[in-house]
Amino acid sequence: MVIEHGLIPLVIDALTTGDFNTQKEAAWSLSNLTVSGTPEQIKYLVDQRAIPAMCGLLGVKDTQAVQVLLDGLSNILESMKDECDTICQLIEDCGGLDKIEELQKHQNKQIYKLAFDIIDK
Repeated sequence: MVIEHGLIPLVIDALTTGDFNTQKEAAWSLSNLTVSGTPEQIKYLVDQRAIPAMCGLLGVKDTQAVQVLLDGLSNILESMKDECDTICQLIEDCGGLDKIEELQKHQNKQIYKLAFDIIDK
């Protein structure tokens, strides 16, 4: 229903330009879609440039937000295994790879593990 009503571009815009609380809510929305969405819906997220928006917030200090974003990216990679090279290139092109590599040094073990698992894919 969110996709049919054209809300995904608005959520992605909120993720990139909203105040921090709005960005966190947008991150949750996108991440939830990566959990419950169909492969076609997740591909739609990618086509709407969700990956650069998600990667853009990986440097924030809020560990919960970072964990939600990493979960979403991991779910996208898992859902789109056949297009893994393309997804990885999108992550690298927007600077996400450098941020994810840096998160492998994070003091939070869950964030470290998520970052490690993404790099490992």
